[in-house]
Amino acid sequence: MFWNLVRYEFKNVNKWFLALYAAVLSLSVIIGIQGSTLTSTYYQDKGVVMLVFLSLVFGGLVITLSISTLILIIQRFKGSVYDRHGYLTLTLPVSEHQILSAKLLGAFVWSLASTVVFLFSLYIIMSMIQPDVLISNVAEFILKKIIEMISG
Repeated sequence: MFWNLVRYEFKNVNKWFLALYAAVLSLSVIIGIQGSTLTSTYYQDKGVVMLVFLSLVFGGLVITLSISTLILIIQRFKGSVYDRHGYLTLTLPVSEHQILSAKLLGAFVWSLASTVVFLFSLYIIMSMIQPDVLISNVAEFILKKIIEMISG
């Protein structure tokens, strides 16, 4: 029954998150294409304006992604525990511990998915602007920075 609760958690908010993930990833592809054409063209004035505009929209989407993740998690918890829907949820033949654990697992997975989508969109932008960027180079850079932060 626990996994049915988890499945229900994902089923309720997946449309919102998947649409937001698709918007962030498609905009990162557009920014990558714009950035790669900007480095190869001679006239860069109009391209810079478009790149700045797309970057601002991307920043807005990333902020929306982080805030909406938090708000949807809180709203789903509140709605399914304290509102009318909570009455039905708490009458299920499972313990309160399982209900809260399912909600916590769903919140963790959606937060993790939002982080992965954000990092993947940054990787898409970097790899389209500089095609020689590989995952190993990015991972090596991140590990060096983490070691520097820990040691110093």
